[in-house]
Amino acid sequence: MQRVAMGDLPSGDALGLLSGSLAWSPFDAYLEETLLEFLESPGCGDIERRRLVSWYGAYVARLVGIGTSTYGNAEIIKQWRRCKRSCANKPVALPSDLERSIRSLIFPQHPDGPANSMLMPAFSVRAEPISSLKDQVHPRLVGVVPISAVSLRVRTMGGRLLIECYTSENAGVIGQLALDFALLREAQSFSEDRSGQTESTAYIEPRIERCRSSSIAAIDHAQQTLAVVANGRHEELAI
Repeated sequence: MQRVAMGDLPSGDALGLLSGSLAWSPFDAYLEETLLEFLESPGCGDIERRRLVSWYGAYVARLVGIGTSTYGNAEIIKQWRRCKRSCANKPVALPSDLERSIRSLIFPQHPDGPANSMLMPAFSVRAEPISSLKDQVHPRLVGVVPISAVSLRVRTMGGRLLIECYTSENAGVIGQLALDFALLREAQSFSEDRSGQTESTAYIEPRIERCRSSSIAAIDHAQQTLAVVANGRHEELAI
């Protein structure tokens, strides 16, 4: 987009990477020339212009991948294959870096809340944790759910990988979630204790919520408490 704004060829950097490759053809050069001519014309609106620039950026990126043998989402595929190899014979713990980000998606915690616990809206039919105590200006009743006893592991089921939630007190699986490329990309967007978003977020969130809900239901209710949150603070209730 910067090159388009400056009147330069968007493929300038790409051509350096494609030197000696047959991926860039005269057709691509003509396509770029025609596209730039249309982008500069009065008939190209702002919305259409943004869409075309975005499309052409992806087009050039694909050509670079073909010319350099670099495939998209290489790190995602590498992580999935690493998990596949590690649990080929039996369920195993997730790699530490991946476990941290997956856990943050299923059982999100916040610096303002109690350690090793989630804050869930009390008596709610949804398993959506409180996103931030600072947003709660008016007092709100929440459940404090301890999650330190919940562990994660990965196992194979045919050609699929499954993440299982379990506790030392419960021999069975209390929550289950398919480990696929969409979930791995969502986990990869995790950074500095914050979860990012991808184009698959809306598709992934219901699966994560079902796993979270199932896991919470299996946690001993005697260990769960109630609290009131407001103005960035929480205070547990003695019942």
